[in-house]
Amino acid sequence: ISSATLTNATHPVVSGAAEAGATVTVTLGGATYTTVATGGVWSVDTSSATPTSGTLALNANGANTVSASARDAAGNTTSTSQSLVVDTTAPVVTIGAIAVDDVLNAVEHGTGLVISGTTTAENGQVVTAVLNGHSYTGVANGGVWSVAVGASDVAALTNGTNYTVSAGVTDAAGNAATQATRSIGVDTAAPAVAITSAALGNASAPVVSGTAEAGASVSVTVAGATYSTVATGGVWSVNTASATPVSGTLSLNLNGSNAVSAVATDAAGNTASASQSLVIDTTNPSVSISSATLTNATHPVVSGAAEAGATVT
Repeated sequence: ISSATLTNATHPVVSGAAEAGATVTVTLGGATYTTVATGGVWSVDTSSATPTSGTLALNANGANTVSASARDAAGNTTSTSQSLVVDTTAPVVTIGAIAVDDVLNAVEHGTGLVISGTTTAENGQVVTAVLNGHSYTGVANGGVWSVAVGASDVAALTNGTNYTVSAGVTDAAGNAATQATRSIGVDTAAPAVAITSAALGNASAPVVSGTAEAGASVSVTVAGATYSTVATGGVWSVNTASATPVSGTLSLNLNGSNAVSAVATDAAGNTASASQSLVIDTTNPSVSISSATLTNATHPVVSGAAEAGATVT
């Protein structure tokens, strides 16, 4: 018996070799067929052949015993058998999350990409994934598969565009899986971020605020302390009097400059940063009146000294 031992055909063709002219009796799934080895080859198509006895009742998802007995013109006989597995169940294939969040950010857009997933297809079966018109192949192994997309193909994906990734596989019996799909987006734009709060103040625990892409997470570092907040409606704010640092300890120079930095990270993982020198001045300005204390002017000039730039009332 030389025909395949694994098939997805519900009415398989069983074939083999025997002495030319020999009568071959083939039994499969409870049905017996008779044929002749023409030119040393015999074949039984169970979809069209009529059993000489019995009724064909195949296990459509399991093993079936096939036996063949050949009798030559002299009456000599020989026999053989085979286990024929019929598998009509299609495998399943899935695509896992791509680049963690199904969005390629600026960093990911500049490197190669791995697309992976699961499948019930047998080890060694080829999985084909398609992205942006390009096909990539991997091999099923232990229920998982992966393919590599080159950096140049990733770089060709357009910012702001969504793409559909598809994956397909056929099992060893020839059953094709229903194609799996997954959508990925490309967002390479850095989130705008700015520090808009005053660069000079007299508060010993200042409020630092600014703008960033709506929904972006903002990490704000002030004088050794780092705070985390979110740009709600495009605006973020950290009140150092009440906010708790996620790391570090606030140590402000209350009469001098303090480094302030803000790093915004959008949903895709793109980042942007801004910085500011925040000067805190808690020293009261000096002021004196130096004009004469005695005058005959009906509209006298009153003058004195004060810190440069100070407003004098």
